[in-house]
Amino acid sequence: MMNKILVANRGEIAVRVINAAHQLGYQTVAVFSEADRAALHVSLADQAVFIGAANSRDSYLNISVVINAAKKVEADAIHPGYGFLAENADFAKACEEAGLIFIGPSSEAIHMMGNKAQAKDCMEVAGVPCIPGYRGNDQQLSTLQQQAAAIGFPVYIKAALGGGGRGMRQVMFTEELPAAIESAKSEAKSAVGDDQLILEKAITNGRHIEFQVLADRQGHTIHLGERDCSLQRRHQKVIEETPSPAVNDILRQRMGKVAVEAAKAIGYIGAGTVEFLLAESGEFYFLEMNTRLQVEHPVTEMVTGIDLVKWQLKIADGQSLTIQQQDILMTGHAIEARLYAEDPDQQFLPQTGDIKLCQFPKIEGVRYDRGVKTGQTVSAYYDPMLAKIIGTGETREEARRRLIRALQQTVLLGPITNRQFLVELLQSSVFIAGKAHCQFIEQQFFNKTEPVSERDKIGNSQLIALAAISVTLLMNNNYSHQHQGWRNSGLASGYCRLKADNNSVFSCKLQKLSHPFYQVVIDDMPAIDLNIVSIDDHQWRYSIEGIVNTAYVLVEQGQVFISNQAQQIRLTQLGFESVQELEQAHNNVSAPISGCVVKVLVDTNQTVAKGDKLVVIEAMKMEHVVVAPLSGTIDKVYVASGQQVSAGTLLIDIHPS
Repeated sequence: MMNKILVANRGEIAVRVINAAHQLGYQTVAVFSEADRAALHVSLADQAVFIGAANSRDSYLNISVVINAAKKVEADAIHPGYGFLAENADFAKACEEAGLIFIGPSSEAIHMMGNKAQAKDCMEVAGVPCIPGYRGNDQQLSTLQQQAAAIGFPVYIKAALGGGGRGMRQVMFTEELPAAIESAKSEAKSAVGDDQLILEKAITNGRHIEFQVLADRQGHTIHLGERDCSLQRRHQKVIEETPSPAVNDILRQRMGKVAVEAAKAIGYIGAGTVEFLLAESGEFYFLEMNTRLQVEHPVTEMVTGIDLVKWQLKIADGQSLTIQQQDILMTGHAIEARLYAEDPDQQFLPQTGDIKLCQFPKIEGVRYDRGVKTGQTVSAYYDPMLAKIIGTGETREEARRRLIRALQQTVLLGPITNRQFLVELLQSSVFIAGKAHCQFIEQQFFNKTEPVSERDKIGNSQLIALAAISVTLLMNNNYSHQHQGWRNSGLASGYCRLKADNNSVFSCKLQKLSHPFYQVVIDDMPAIDLNIVSIDDHQWRYSIEGIVNTAYVLVEQGQVFISNQAQQIRLTQLGFESVQELEQAHNNVSAPISGCVVKVLVDTNQTVAKGDKLVVIEAMKMEHVVVAPLSGTIDKVYVASGQQVSAGTLLIDIHPS
């Protein structure tokens, strides 16, 4: 019998499990690393146990430490969430041996499905269709090259263990294979501790369709319909929905039947997901089985009315399913967007830093699963996902509109997020038509070359003007540092320089015209006449040309954070000497993110061209390549392989050619 549950995870999933457990009357225990002392999940649990250093290998991935934490507080069970130890068969077995209930499938089932090669062999025996590929133990480069040639390009390289896109590479041509294999092995080893790879035929323009299964200890197994997870960047999902626009009732029955058979073939218990690739031809192939709860599980809950986390807990406590397959009804539509701390304009590079302000609006038909709060730090140690926002409706279009509105009104000042990118995806004609496939983001957004529209330029200039006013008011003591109000005393006029994250510098001249109007001239742009309607804490109401808008503004330690419905920008106030330093710094290459230097690819005196690879940095279990911003000769290399660096650390000097 379960009474106290330890949640061996962090972030929004820890919050989700803790809330569900409390609703069923269970006591909860959170675990936290050095980096998560002030995290939201820690404050919500009945008890919390410190488990080690910020590095996940020393805390959330340390099996003995987590087991000892459960024993220390006399917990009866452990919920692994997803990620970290959720699909670690050794962890499930350690829980069993310690007399703890593991809220998930058996260690044998996890082991069988945890290795992609082994899982596909098992599924083929069960009659489940699989993508052609190579899953052998011979991992020599020559063997992998031969097998790739036999499969035919393009091919996918995948880590045999783990998921989330770690170790996954698409290779188009033979000559790209060696470098891709080396990089995939390195990333897989770091993420899951094993560098074994498999090769698969790349099926272009396919859709990622997964089926939610639920099975109890009494032998009952059902599916709860499909989720379409085709919108992905870096092979990681960003938007998911149910039902899929590409799946009709007949196909749903076929795929659902196969998913249930796959779960039964391994004696599965609990909540799990069987993932398929749906080709344009209508054929579908087994990808893998996730032996855990999925990040995107809320969309299934919203259309079926079934709480998957609560059922995980009930099944672990020995209860049998009270619902049959014929009882499952999918009503309405649900779409989920993952809010990440990442910069879409820099190939989705993860972002770190303190969350200065975090607000999620209350909107009918919208659900928020979040793991952050104001004042919390987003570190380089963990996945950069901040929250999941789920829009629901009677129709797909209603769910889409609600989700867009929720995203536009979400305020998160601090690290750059992908909020506006998500809105662009949801507003794209391809998504509206229900035609998005797995390569859509890569094809449409990774190589965007069209110039910034005049509308975007105007929007940016308006926010920069607002930033200039906020800085000037603060300098003239007309706008309190605590942001509790605004006083209209004295002449507010001045001159300031502001630097954006892309190193663009804006020279701003400001003059107060008459209460409460200001005129701002940015560089050589036309003057902007801006009326400050009101300032309420961080919320500014302002009007330009008779149109009133709202923005959230925060000025702190020489930085200005601004967000409105359309944009989010971060600016740094510069002195005159700082501008000169900035111009000189264009020849310096700094770390874009905190992490570990995996490899330095250049030497002193080496000639490089703009775009050449310089350094590989590992952060958040992914490898990020730093490239040359200009052509020239390497003057100096400041770092070495294995070195830990912070964001902004000087890596390399380049003498321009």
